[in-house]
Amino acid sequence: MVDVKAPQTKALTRAVLESHVAKLNAARREAEAIVIESYDEAGVGAFVLSFPDMQKGEGECLDQDFTLIQWALFEHEDISTSIIGGERNDADERYHMRYEAVDWDA
Repeated sequence: MVDVKAPQTKALTRAVLESHVAKLNAARREAEAIVIESYDEAGVGAFVLSFPDMQKGEGECLDQDFTLIQWALFEHEDISTSIIGGERNDADERYHMRYEAVDWDA
């Protein structure tokens, strides 16, 4: 008898998150940098990123910025994430978005 187990989702470590944020920031000006605001050290794969509130060109949307990290983690690490919520902070003129890793096979 073959023991078939559900595939395990790779853990989202802070190092993996930092690596992909750095890759995204390499294509940005310093004022447009994505910042890791927090990372859940307990290992549930929750993190908060902040993004500058900036003008986008025609046909572009700020929401696209929020999903870039999701695509990078999925395509290169096979880690799915979901945006849990977020808000714009008027004081720092940045959007603070909360993400969590999702295990679709659980």
